[in-house]
Parts: sequence; C-alpha cells; structure tokens
Amino acid sequence: IRYIPAPQEDAKILPILNYINENLTAPLTVDVLAERFYISRYYLMHLFRAETGYTVLGYITEKRLLLARQLMRGGRSITEACFEAGFANYSSFLRAFKKHYGSLPSDVQID
Repeated sequence: IRYIPAPQEDAKILPILNYINENLTAPLTVDVLAERFYISRYYLMHLFRAETGYTVLGYITEKRLLLARQLMRGGRSITEACFEAGFANYSSFLRAFKKHYGSLPSDVQID
C-alpha cells in the first residue's frame, strides 16, 4: 500500500509518510513520529495537515482501514484483519470502520 499523495509534498513530510507506510502495523502516535523525526508534536501536526489535508492519526487510521479491507478481501477474518492492520483493539477498529465506510465490516460485501 502506497501513501495517499499530497497536493504539495514538503521534503519534511515525505520521510514521515514513508515511515508510516513502512511501519503501519506498529504502534504509531504523534509523539512517536515527532521523536523519531526530531520535531515538535505541534509542528508535526500543523505541517502534516497543511501538506496532506489529513491529521496524522486520521491518515494512519485510513491507511490501516485500507489495509484491513485488503486483508479481508484476501480471506482473513475481520478479527485477524483488524489486528494485522495495526489496530490496538477490535472496538476501535469497528468504530473507525463504521465511521469511514458507513457500515460494519460484517455488513460489507468484500469482493
């Protein structure tokens, strides 16, 4: 899964996007990214939103949902896809899935 392209890609954002995509299933937070890239969390949040149109956590969640959907299409159960995509718990996955797709994973025809 590749990153969602931004209209203007800042040189500081590309390494962050690449890191997120390469470590999507690992625990990722704003603090982890800020520490990893030696920038303040507030500057990271501002820059990320300005360059991508997404919040940091919104981007991570959307990428994980796309990965989970891909895993389900590949035959994984909903629970397996949830945890393999990097979600910490099933209930947060269900809430995010319902908010993003408008239905529960079990209601969606995965083809």
